[in-house]
Amino acid sequence: MRSRRRGVAYHHSKPKGPLSQGQYPIASNEGQRRKLNSPEAFQSFDIWKNLDRIRTTRKDVEQLMKGSLLILPVRTQDKQQLEECINELHKYISKHILQCYAKKGQKGDSTLFYVVLEDFSVLDSCFVLSVLLAFQKRLWMAPSEKSYFKISKSINLTGSFYLPKNIETGKGHITTSYRRESPISSILGVSFNVVPNFQQFHIRACHVTKFMNELSNFFAQIKFGKCEGNVIDRFQCEYRRTDSQISLALYELPLIGDGLFDMKSFISKTKPIIETSKDQMVKHIADMKAYNEITNTEGILSSPQQKPSSTSSSNVIPSLKGDQTSAASYQSQTQKYAANQSSSALHSSSRYSGPNSQLGARGTEGHKAGFMTQDEIKQHCIATIRASMDSAKKKSSYQILKTYVRCPRQNYIDVVYQSLNDLRSKTNCNIVVLNLNNLHESQPWLDSLNISDYSAFSQQPHPSTVRIISIGGVGEYIIKALELILNILEN
Repeated sequence: MRSRRRGVAYHHSKPKGPLSQGQYPIASNEGQRRKLNSPEAFQSFDIWKNLDRIRTTRKDVEQLMKGSLLILPVRTQDKQQLEECINELHKYISKHILQCYAKKGQKGDSTLFYVVLEDFSVLDSCFVLSVLLAFQKRLWMAPSEKSYFKISKSINLTGSFYLPKNIETGKGHITTSYRRESPISSILGVSFNVVPNFQQFHIRACHVTKFMNELSNFFAQIKFGKCEGNVIDRFQCEYRRTDSQISLALYELPLIGDGLFDMKSFISKTKPIIETSKDQMVKHIADMKAYNEITNTEGILSSPQQKPSSTSSSNVIPSLKGDQTSAASYQSQTQKYAANQSSSALHSSSRYSGPNSQLGARGTEGHKAGFMTQDEIKQHCIATIRASMDSAKKKSSYQILKTYVRCPRQNYIDVVYQSLNDLRSKTNCNIVVLNLNNLHESQPWLDSLNISDYSAFSQQPHPSTVRIISIGGVGEYIIKALELILNILEN
């Protein structure tokens, strides 16, 4: 038969008194032990006395638990001290049972260690966890303490360790952190586990005597299952991923330090780009100022030339009046003709009078105010596009503008709707067909256009026959968008 591997074999070079049944030294009373009337009220801050107490009061604490596995993550900036502590522990526990794996971190960061116990006994777990949990607190609460096996009164043990998730609960139950009643035990099962296939257990702050008592009770209630594959590597990978996510969430990207980037190389690469962008921005500002000065001088020079236009317009007024009188006389004649036609249609009782009444109605509708044919509406919309193009060309090509044009509702607006994504991608402009509730925003722009220079049909069509297209962006891209919409109407 294969010989059973021993767990903790506690030795001491200079025992202070006779050894107890646990083969580990008994420390003398140094005022750290309090005796009360109840035997359960034993309390000491000496690890060896507490181990001897567990040995004498518990059964099978030295028996190795088959398939047992415990992982304790330890993060410290003093790598050398932790390695010395592990070496001291190896004097009492075999290296096959106690193993330590280190994750190399960035320069200046703390190092993450994974302390692993495999096929251990209850006494092994009490000894190792007490020493390591006290070690993490000792670095900043009792830095003057030199012994790894002496726990100060000011240190309470707290932390978390991980067990495989396939553990089975024996008698009793394991207290979980989501229970409403105040838990008696200081070892709580965490309800939300961030490492897959592992159960996390949290140790609430308690002194070493209470911790060893509850830890021995804890392992007496569970049974370990069979673990397949390299469990330790899987744990390190999952824990490292979760730890990185938590670090990014806590410290965020603005606090980069030296972790994410090599700042010297990063600055050397980005500084020329920033300087180039700065020079281009200064040049653009100078161009804009020069353009504004030129436009201001042209406006001052062109203002005196606008005065003679009043005389020329006065010469045109008589001809316009003559045209208006002729048009009025023509309109009165047509109205009389239409009235005669309608009266004759009313008095006639012939069954063939239908075509005569239709001709009269068609004749009056052709000259009704606001009525335009589809071709006239199309020509008017093309005129708004050409007038908008000329207005945009008069402004700076770098200026951000917002133009509005009309588009016939019949036959053409559906084509524009289908081509919206294509128009936006080609021109990098925000092109939108306005709804009825925001048509008012287009009125100032459309009123400023001189449509009579581009079409004989300068009268505005009825709003129900057209749709308004809004185009916003940089001047040169707006001109390109207007050209594409013009091609849709002309083709």
